[in-house]
Amino acid sequence: MWGPDSPLEHRINILLGRVEGLKAALKEAKGELSGRLDVHSQKIADLRRAIDEAQLSLHNRIDINEEKAARIDAYGLPVIGLGIFLSGVPQELASVPWLGIPLTVIGVALTIIVLVLGIRRGAWSGKLS
Repeated sequence: MWGPDSPLEHRINILLGRVEGLKAALKEAKGELSGRLDVHSQKIADLRRAIDEAQLSLHNRIDINEEKAARIDAYGLPVIGLGIFLSGVPQELASVPWLGIPLTVIGVALTIIVLVLGIRRGAWSGKLS
């Protein structure tokens, strides 16, 4: 430091030297922190891109699964429609053998056809295309 009898100008020069040293230290710290900030900003940007890509992939998977589910549901519509039709046939008409037996055979045959087509196309195996 300086002594009690040091001239004022000498004291000011010492203080100015210390201020310049502090400025240099602050500039160095600022540069280091700026570099760290750039690295962390790049990592955050990379993580955001990865999250966006993963989110898009998940949305695509969900869309594909919903489409497959709709196709599987669509395979059952003919059978459901025939069931509704057959449930609307009056008991008196269904008990007539020449009409009741063919309607039952048609219903069973249509159900088997829909099942076979669904199995061949992979509706229940996860390979639906």
